[in-house]
Amino acid sequence: PNFVYGTIQDVTEQKKSELKIQHSEWNLRSIIECSPNGILILKGRKIQFANRASAKLLETHLFELLDKDIARVIPVSELKSFRDFLSELEEASSLGRLLERNVRLKSGKKRWLGIWTIEIMFDGDVANLVHLIDLSRQKEQELQLLQSEKLATIGQLAAGVAHEINN
Repeated sequence: PNFVYGTIQDVTEQKKSELKIQHSEWNLRSIIECSPNGILILKGRKIQFANRASAKLLETHLFELLDKDIARVIPVSELKSFRDFLSELEEASSLGRLLERNVRLKSGKKRWLGIWTIEIMFDGDVANLVHLIDLSRQKEQELQLLQSEKLATIGQLAAGVAHEINN
C-alpha cells in the first residue's frame, strides 16, 4: 500500500490579516491620491513618491517626477543652494508655517506654492514628506486687495487736496 503523509495548517487568520493590510494600503493610497495638495516623498534630494495633485500643480507627468532631483522639479534659483532651501523649509515647517515660493514651472509659467515638510520613515529609511499647496489664487487676491487699498488712499488724498483748494 502507498501512503502519503502531510500536515494541514489552518491559515484562515493569516489570510484575513493579509487582506486587512491590503485594504488598509488601498485606503491610504486612495486618500493620498484624492488629496488636492501635492504630496512628495524625498529620500535625500530624489523624489521617491508623488501623487497626482503634485504632478498637476507642477504641470508635469507623474513619471517625470519619480527619481528626479527635487531641485530640477522645484527650481530654487533665488537661494544660494539647495541645502539653504531645505534648511529654510525645515525651519518654517518646525514653526508650523508654510514656506512660500513663487516658482517657475517647466512651461515657463510662475506659480505660488506653499511648501511644508516633515521627516518620516519610508521603506525603512528616513525621508521627507513634502506637501505642496497652490497659493496662486490667494496671492492674486492679496495683490488685488493691496491695489484697492492704494486706490482708496489716493482717493482720500485727492479728496483732501480738493477740500483744501476749495477753502
